Amino acid sequence: MNLKLKKTLTYVSISTFFLMQGVEYAVIIPTLWPYIEKLGGDKSFYGLTFAAFCVSGLFSGLIFGFATDTIRKTKAAVLIGNLFEIGGNFMYMIGSSKYMVVGGRLVAGIGNGAGASIMAQLAWTSTEKERTAVFSVALGMRNLGLMLGPALNVFLREFDFHLGPFLVDKFTSSGLFMSALWVVIEIFMVFTYFDLPNIHDRNSLLSIQDDDSSGDTASQKPAKKLEFFKEYLREEIVVLLAIQFMLLFNQCSMESLVVPISIKYFKWNELDNSIFYSGAAVFGVVIFILVRYLSRHISDRWLIIVGMICESMAITLLLVYLPTMRVGVHTRIDATMFILGCVIVVFGLPFFTVGNASLFSKLTDVRFQGFSQGLRRIFINLGIIMGPLWAGAFLDMPYIMLGVMLGLQLLFLGMLLLSFKHLVEPRHKVEKKGEETSKDESEPLLK
Repeated sequence: MNLKLKKTLTYVSISTFFLMQGVEYAVIIPTLWPYIEKLGGDKSFYGLTFAAFCVSGLFSGLIFGFATDTIRKTKAAVLIGNLFEIGGNFMYMIGSSKYMVVGGRLVAGIGNGAGASIMAQLAWTSTEKERTAVFSVALGMRNLGLMLGPALNVFLREFDFHLGPFLVDKFTSSGLFMSALWVVIEIFMVFTYFDLPNIHDRNSLLSIQDDDSSGDTASQKPAKKLEFFKEYLREEIVVLLAIQFMLLFNQCSMESLVVPISIKYFKWNELDNSIFYSGAAVFGVVIFILVRYLSRHISDRWLIIVGMICESMAITLLLVYLPTMRVGVHTRIDATMFILGCVIVVFGLPFFTVGNASLFSKLTDVRFQGFSQGLRRIFINLGIIMGPLWAGAFLDMPYIMLGVMLGLQLLFLGMLLLSFKHLVEPRHKVEKKGEETSKDESEPLLK
């Protein structure tokens, strides 16, 4: 099989992986609370179950990433991660107790950490110039999965049968469905996912004789020892990680507000919210496509600025209007401003997400991209965990809730501006080290 075909199949596999991550979130979360309630769990246990997926992902991403950097075999990490997804979702379907459900989400979260290995693969097989566009496709596929989720829920909620001793109903069907999907993805990726040559590794490039080269990455050498403090305790890296946490914290806080506020003030039902989320996901996919195009003309740091400004505008808008809303006496302007705030959030998120992920990969050593992406996912998951907890605790105190969120947004925006001159991808890194790079060697493998 020639190299070009391997690259195409691998990109299809990667896109499918991120698509499934979005689908899983969209089909699991809507029925998670009634499922936990049915098994005797309270709101605290629901929060624990929701967080379990992210907690295990905190550590698994780092482990998967470090292992990938060491052995240079991304495919093995991804296939192992898929097995955890299969097992975790099957445990969720069994649902013999609330502890089995939380255990299932914990196990599935381990598999989710394989995403760090895939992001490392994308960094290794793309030039700095094309990386933002490459990342936008991968991250956009997850948003497409979020769009498909509500439609699948309409289908899954009709399930009512026994699979051996296990009841498959509207609560457990999502676990069975995702477990089966991950089995299909596992088989698919066995044959379509390849460990592509690292275009930043001079030895790997010189070893490629032609497109029909037999070994995948046999010539790639393991990464050298990582000097952690020198690599990550730099101003620009600390700022990128901090604002990554902050934006996910604020975004997930606002996401947690949509359902309770829409029910409380606007009397939306389950179908209304499903339509709203689907519309938001469609809009998000369009913006990811826009970001992919704009990335050719706008640098990563300016994409981040655009995203943060949009998020600041959205929080400010909600801070002005949300506290003034009253149950049963809302006006059309209230609903309009609430929806507008959500639209601004969805518009700004792809700019920030793609710009931050791309710039972080460029500012960290390419040899340690697995570990770097795992470290970045720690801050992502911390934001995902803490955001809903904050919103839930201060739902009835919107001034405090949104005021703190806006304060964080402005604080970190200031940090970003003060560090702006450092947030530039290093150019001619190889030349600075005194190495010679020929035109053929620097040619991107993934155009």
